[in-house]
Amino acid sequence: MALLTEKKKTETPQPLPAVNADRVIKLIDDMEVGPANGINSWPITYIGGYRNITFFVRFDSRDITEPSVHFGLKFALDEEGTMATRRLLNLEATEPIRQDPLFIDVECTSAHPEVTAKFATFAVRLPVMGPYVTVFVTNDVQRARRVSVWAYLTQ
Repeated sequence: MALLTEKKKTETPQPLPAVNADRVIKLIDDMEVGPANGINSWPITYIGGYRNITFFVRFDSRDITEPSVHFGLKFALDEEGTMATRRLLNLEATEPIRQDPLFIDVECTSAHPEVTAKFATFAVRLPVMGPYVTVFVTNDVQRARRVSVWAYLTQ
């Protein structure tokens, strides 16, 4: 038995395995957001090594006429958010050279999200634009709401 222990002590550490599996993370899980108020998913969450992220936003909704919550996010280069942004420029060939940066902010205004069992949901898929992320949810209705934001990370 002592021989095995000695062998383990002299082995060189193995590198961590590469990210090769999809991952689900709960950024905000069934939290209450007061009327005309907002919350965020602090601390910033590490998502490095993934290529795409899909955010699933779920909130209580009384009917289809009630507005959705606002969803925003910030990608960062460190866990303190020292170098981070909520603004985005699209540099695709089809976009004009001069443009104002856009906030990464989503609200379902053109079509109300699916309402099932008094909850509404929508999803937002983006490329990962930094190794850290935090999300923001704002409730503009005049009553408290329950909100969840989960993320699905893929290669």
